[in-house]
Amino acid sequence: VAQAGDDDDDDDDKGDDDDGDDKGDDDDGGCSGSKIKIVAPNKLENLDGLDGSDLSFCLEAFNETDLRQQNFYSSDQFQDLSGPMLITKVALRVTRIFGPPQVTGPIITPQKVTFDAEFRLSTTPVGGLQGLSTTFSENYGKNGVTTVLRDKTWELKTEGNNPDLEEGVPNPFDIFIKLDTPYLYDPSKGNLNFEYIIRRLETINCSLPPIAAGETNMLGPYIDAPPSVSPGDDLFNKVRLLYSFDVTSPVGLFEEAAPVARFTFEDPSCN
Repeated sequence: VAQAGDDDDDDDDKGDDDDGDDKGDDDDGGCSGSKIKIVAPNKLENLDGLDGSDLSFCLEAFNETDLRQQNFYSSDQFQDLSGPMLITKVALRVTRIFGPPQVTGPIITPQKVTFDAEFRLSTTPVGGLQGLSTTFSENYGKNGVTTVLRDKTWELKTEGNNPDLEEGVPNPFDIFIKLDTPYLYDPSKGNLNFEYIIRRLETINCSLPPIAAGETNMLGPYIDAPPSVSPGDDLFNKVRLLYSFDVTSPVGLFEEAAPVARFTFEDPSCN
């Protein structure tokens, strides 16, 4: 819930589920250019999310245990694709700063948290993000929705905030969602809908600010995201999300933001 590539980035994939799935990323088996990584929204690829934060995986902050969230990314964020390509992995990163501007440093500590999780991908109906419905099921395109990962003990792992980075530089992507079922995405068919339904299985420290200036060891994992945007902002109609803390509810509430996500695409002929 919002509150406010390239294969050269080997450092981003350190600790990628510890399964070595990105080893040999540049070995395409004779399939030149078969893999591409795209960060959405594009504007925040190399920039921290402007003091925004998404608390999808910090449900304790709301005294909640469950969440259903659809994250929408405009199809124009995927202009680097030459045609339909398979999404094989999604990566997230934790935010640099949350709270008063004077508060910096490692406010997010290393985390390893278990969730009962289901991840889905789909297109949306063709049109702008402002035309989406508050009814979850109405935000799937003509090809319906695909469950790309179902894991009753999915582990979110992150090294937390890196205090040594320069101001404005984002943390590396180190929260990985490796899909059991790759999803064929065609931007010409609609915007991208990245959905998850999660239930927390353990309690972590996810208190909300205010926090004291100089605080250096608290919170997490707050996901990097822009603050809620408004008409006239250059991210307006580029990202949006719909959420509900009742996973059985057919409807949700909108926020004009979404987590910064890196999608790994592969050529379907090479997969």
